[in-house]
Amino acid sequence: YASFYLGRIEQGDDDPNSAFLDYVRSTQSNPYALVALSIKDNTGAGGYGQMTDDSQPLNPNAVWDALTDVNQGDWDQQIDDFAAIMSSRPDTKFMVRIGYEVSLLLFAYNGNQYVVDWLNQQAGQGINVFDDPDAVANMDRQAYIDAYNYIANRIRNVNGVTNVDFVYHPVRGYNDTRWLYPGTQFVDWVAFSIFNNDVCVEVNGTFNCQGQSIDPQLQQSIDFAKQNGHEIMIAEAAAQAPAAASTSGFIDYLDRLHDVVVDNDVRVLAYINSDWPSKGWGPEWGDSRVEVNSTVRNHWLSVYGSGSRYIHAGGAPPPPPPPGNALESLNFESGIEDWEQITSPNDTHDWTITSSGTPSNNTGPASASQGSSFAFLETSSCCANSSGDNARLRSPFVSGTNRAVTFDYHMYGGNIGTLHLDVQVSGGSWQTSVWSQSGNQGNSWQSASVDLSSFSGDLRVRFRAVAAGG
Repeated sequence: YASFYLGRIEQGDDDPNSAFLDYVRSTQSNPYALVALSIKDNTGAGGYGQMTDDSQPLNPNAVWDALTDVNQGDWDQQIDDFAAIMSSRPDTKFMVRIGYEVSLLLFAYNGNQYVVDWLNQQAGQGINVFDDPDAVANMDRQAYIDAYNYIANRIRNVNGVTNVDFVYHPVRGYNDTRWLYPGTQFVDWVAFSIFNNDVCVEVNGTFNCQGQSIDPQLQQSIDFAKQNGHEIMIAEAAAQAPAAASTSGFIDYLDRLHDVVVDNDVRVLAYINSDWPSKGWGPEWGDSRVEVNSTVRNHWLSVYGSGSRYIHAGGAPPPPPPPGNALESLNFESGIEDWEQITSPNDTHDWTITSSGTPSNNTGPASASQGSSFAFLETSSCCANSSGDNARLRSPFVSGTNRAVTFDYHMYGGNIGTLHLDVQVSGGSWQTSVWSQSGNQGNSWQSASVDLSSFSGDLRVRFRAVAAGG
C-alpha cells in the first residue's frame, strides 16, 4: 500500500517505510510486489480535504482536484520518489495499481454538492450518470485517464524504471470499468477485487446476485478487459462475514473464488489472509485467515496448494543483482572464503562471524538475514568503541561488465556509525563511499543493491564499518 501524497510505500500499521517490501525481497525467490498507489483514501494528506469524512474539511471533488494537479505536474516529486523505490530494488517485479478500485463517482465527479446528494438529485431527474458520463455536467472521466497515463509515463519513461507493470483496477461495475479505461499504452494488467458480493455470497444480510456464481457486472467488466487484450488479476480477495465464520460458508467462498480464476484464466491472485476485525474493520469483515479452521486449511491446500495451478514461492537466497556479471557470492556459512580481512595500515578491528547474535544488549540482529551466519563489528565498550575504529572486508578482483553488488545490512542500537562500500578498479586507487549508510536503521535487516556498471576493468569492493564512538 502506498499513499500517493507521501511518495512512500507503506504496509499496514508500519510507519511509512519499505520494511515489509524488503522482508519479501529477503525471503522470496523472484519477488513480486503488488502495490496499491492510493489517490482516493487520504486526500487530506495532499491538502485536498475529504469527499466523505466529516472529521476533515469536506471537499466534494477532492479526488478530481488531486488528479488535475497530477496532470499539471504538481506531484512530480512524489512520483519520482516512487520510481526511486522501485529502481533501487531491481530484483523485485512491481505491479502498481494506479488509483486502486477506481469508480466514476470518486474519480470523475467535480461538482460542489456532496456526491451522494448530487447522485440522488440526478436520479430524481431520470438521469443515470453512469450510462454516458460525458453527457452529464460535473463528470470528467478524462482527469483520471490522463493522470493514470501521466504517472505511468513518468515512472517508466522519464525515470527509466524497467521492473514495473502498471495495473488498471476499477470497481466491478461495467460502466466504471469501460468509462475510466486508460487505454492500452500503459495498462499491462486489469485487476478486480473479489469479496463476498462479487461472487454472490451474503455480506451480513445483503446480496447483489443471489443464486448466481459471479456478479454479472463483474463478468462483463472482465470480458471487456480481455477483449482489449489484457491479462486478468484478482488484486484483492478475502472471505467476509458471515461466510468467514462458518466452515461451509468459508469453503463455499473459496470454491467460488477458484471458479472465477479458472473460468477467466486469471493469472494473478492476491488473497488477504487477515483477521480484519482485530485491525479495526467493521462488522461486514471477518477473520479471513485460512489456517485458523483446520477443515478450511485442508481445503485451501487441496485447491490452492502444491500441485494446483497456483505457483508457490519458498525460501530463497539473497536477491540477485541486475542482469550482468555478479560479484563473488558470500554468505559467511563457510567463513569469509576468498574475501580478506584487511589488517593494515588503517584497519583497527576485524569483522566477527557468528550465528548466535551480537554480545551486547539492544544492538545488532538476533539472526542472519539468510542462512545461519553473518558478520558484524562490535562497537560496545569491549571493542571498537572509539570514534574512527573500523573493520574492512575486501572481495577478490572480478571481471565483466554491467556489474552490481547486492547485500543485506543491519544497523541497530545507540551510537551506530557508518557502513561504507568502496570500489577499486585494478591499477587504480580506492573510490570511497560509493554507497554508505549511517546511524540507527531499526531492528530489521535492510537490503541494498549498488550499480557498478560505470566502472570498467577488473574491480573489487570493500565493506568498511566505521564506529561513531561512545
